[in-house]
Amino acid sequence: MPTRNDAATHLDSPCPLEAPLAIFARKWKPEILFHLFENKALRHHELRKKLRGVSQKVLTEQLRELERDGLVSRSVLQVAPPRVQYAATDLGHSIRPIFAAIHRWGDDHMDEVKAARISSES
Repeated sequence: MPTRNDAATHLDSPCPLEAPLAIFARKWKPEILFHLFENKALRHHELRKKLRGVSQKVLTEQLRELERDGLVSRSVLQVAPPRVQYAATDLGHSIRPIFAAIHRWGDDHMDEVKAARISSES
């Protein structure tokens, strides 16, 4: 079932950034991956606790999209009752250095961005 931000619709774009950015366009996906990088695996409710403000429906949708794109794996644990947990795949972990670079850029430049916003509001 396609979603509003379905990256597949962007796969043939002449801009090489369009498809990869479309994968992460939804609000919670980078944070979901961040928490999965920090933990080997998390259950749905554990992720929801870490993502303050996300609804169960939105978290489920975004986990399914990340799973569809091969960035997250879903495992059913054979216990009573069965439990589901999510983990970042090798492909998911491959985005980690890019997230780290974005984090460093933020550390280096957020004061400038804040100043520019204040300046533009004057």
